[in-house]
Amino acid sequence: MHPQQDVVSVPEALQEIEQLDGFLVCVRGMLVVPAQGVYLVDLAEPVEGSIAQVWQSADRLELEEPGLVDRLYAGVPAWGGGPFSYRDEAFVVGRLVRRPNGGLSLTEIVGLTVVRQGRRYEIRFDR
Repeated sequence: MHPQQDVVSVPEALQEIEQLDGFLVCVRGMLVVPAQGVYLVDLAEPVEGSIAQVWQSADRLELEEPGLVDRLYAGVPAWGGGPFSYRDEAFVVGRLVRRPNGGLSLTEIVGLTVVRQGRRYEIRFDR
């Protein structure tokens, strides 16, 4: 990660979208990978609930990066069983953008660190 870069939480990113829209940011949250899509939700949000709750959560950032799931599988062991392949603390550095439908996403991802049981997994993105 970029140590000089400020880290914001998912709720902070959502609240400060007017100031952060279009900028490279580091967001800390819970990485959630259900059957489709990759999301970052608030660390305090319970992800053990139904998949519908995670899909419908307004407090989420979609991670839009080609091949992201494949990179995760190659670098971080997936959880076995349950509705999520991943549900781990993560730090993601990418460009925060507001989509036309009003949702927010992180694109142009340049760094991803997954933290599980004290171990850090770094996923590199060459640009």
